Amino acid sequence: MTEQRVGVVRPLPGEGVVAHLNGLLLVCATGQPVEELLAALNDTAVTGGDGRALARRVAQVLARAMERSLSGEPVSCAVAGPANGGIAVLVSGAAVASVSGGPDGEVRLAGRDALTWTDRLVTGPGLQGGAAAAGRRPARAVRAARRRGGARGGRGVRLHPAR
Repeated sequence: MTEQRVGVVRPLPGEGVVAHLNGLLLVCATGQPVEELLAALNDTAVTGGDGRALARRVAQVLARAMERSLSGEPVSCAVAGPANGGIAVLVSGAAVASVSGGPDGEVRLAGRDALTWTDRLVTGPGLQGGAAAAGRRPARAVRAARRRGGARGGRGVRLHPAR
């Protein structure tokens, strides 16, 4: 998976859903509101939104999912995308993300470090990173995502900057 603004995105094999569209990334576990998360990614990408806009849309999906949850467990997902000269990142549940190459060195975010989700704008040139979420792969959601383009099964991604 490549894209001019982002560089090379390498999906990591495993269970879950990985989607990449117009420079925006989504990794999520299954048994979650996968369709809603993919719709947030798609809506943000087709309207020209950046990583910050994606994080806000996904936060809305996560808030609705928490209201419906009987177990109280947060959705495991991570999203990232370019924003304001850096990368906007949001992680929730068991998801983790790592961004390096900025002035702060490696920045690690974990959904389990928050009651709801963790988000951050990481700035700097030549940023690279990765994200992962654990779970089972929902065949129906992956097929729907593939119809939209840019999605496949996987447990995470590795992002290498454009050269």
